[in-house]
Amino acid sequence: MRVKLIVVGAPKNTHVRALAADYLQRLARYANVEATYVKEERPGGRFGTSAPTREERRVLERLTARDFVVALDAKGRMMSSPELAQFLAARANAPASSTVFIIGGPEGLGPHLKNRADLTLSLSPMTFPHELCLVLVLEQLYRAFTILKGEPYHK
Repeated sequence: MRVKLIVVGAPKNTHVRALAADYLQRLARYANVEATYVKEERPGGRFGTSAPTREERRVLERLTARDFVVALDAKGRMMSSPELAQFLAARANAPASSTVFIIGGPEGLGPHLKNRADLTLSLSPMTFPHELCLVLVLEQLYRAFTILKGEPYHK
């Protein structure tokens, strides 16, 4: 199974980067998981387009037509860890080339990305900094794979 994370803005906090790297290393036992970072924009800009529009162009360029896209958004569907595990198990048997989780920047996801998403997922009704969302997604992916393998981490 191939899982990609496309994240707007690379983590600036060294502790967040270290946690993300740790979970990516752990996940390598279970699946081909990679994180790609696209440039985060400041609101405004030279051409008068909004930051999410420029950011979403960069994200959309990295998607293929066969990717199953999961957009992270506070208004999305919430899943328990076992439900996420079952979702990943179903995705492993699907014809899409990759399951791609998209984490927007501070301005959120633009409308084109939201429309492209096959699933919109919420981590919580609370708002988190996007750097922490990266760690939360990676941790939940790791937890989901341990659930699927019947390993004790998830308990």
